[in-house]
Amino acid sequence: MLMFVMIKLKKKSLFFLSIPLTLFIYSNVSAIEEQKFIPVQPMGVFSTLSAYTVEKDSIAAIMLVERCFKPDFNRITFALEYGITENIDILLNIPYAIDYSNIDGFQDISIGFKHKLILEEQISPSLTYIAGFTFTGKEDISTGGSIGGGILVSKKVGPFLGNFNIFYFKPIETKLKDEIELRIGLDLAAAHDFNILTEMIVKKSHYSENIDLLEGRFGYRVKLSVSSYATVGIGYDFKNREPAWRLFLNFNIFYPSIHKKIRKIYYEE
Repeated sequence: MLMFVMIKLKKKSLFFLSIPLTLFIYSNVSAIEEQKFIPVQPMGVFSTLSAYTVEKDSIAAIMLVERCFKPDFNRITFALEYGITENIDILLNIPYAIDYSNIDGFQDISIGFKHKLILEEQISPSLTYIAGFTFTGKEDISTGGSIGGGILVSKKVGPFLGNFNIFYFKPIETKLKDEIELRIGLDLAAAHDFNILTEMIVKKSHYSENIDLLEGRFGYRVKLSVSSYATVGIGYDFKNREPAWRLFLNFNIFYPSIHKKIRKIYYEE
């Protein structure tokens, strides 16, 4: 079970609270899955980050509680995004694994910054890059640290909002492989209160020379009220072609102070 708790603060005032609940059903993987950076919902599609940044002097904090099956383990992750300027954010990601092969402890802790280079215009997309590194966590559930980053591109065309991410991380330990990950997410505002979501994840982890994951995801987001949303989705690993389904169920609540910003990005024509 995955639970996000997002808190957005601006100048000591509470702006944003989101509590999505997500249930994942996992297939077998060769090692515990890493999550270096995660999106601030709903400004993203499941795992794909948008190129948008939080406002200056604002904080987006996320607590994530995750229950996984095959491999069986629990994980608690705390993530933080702080707006230094309108276009630059600091990112922090702290994952703690519980009962993974009878091991408890911190995975690699990620820290970096997110810099928006190009603001979205009528023709051009929004372009942002992430640069950062990870600190080594507990032995047997850590990669020993890595350095790298990614490029985020977002563009809204009519009712469609597309997000494209590509990440590259080089491990400190030479025995591990370079990690490359591609994320593509599409958000379609099918109706005023209804969004259709699709996503594709292609990943080569630190533990393999080849692609470990090729997963397609599909779902939808429903606007429940002026400040709340629910998201449902499923994912399937096309590479393994085994029972590798993921089931998503998200619930989001926002304070009215951020509602106009969310509406502008996702719903305004």
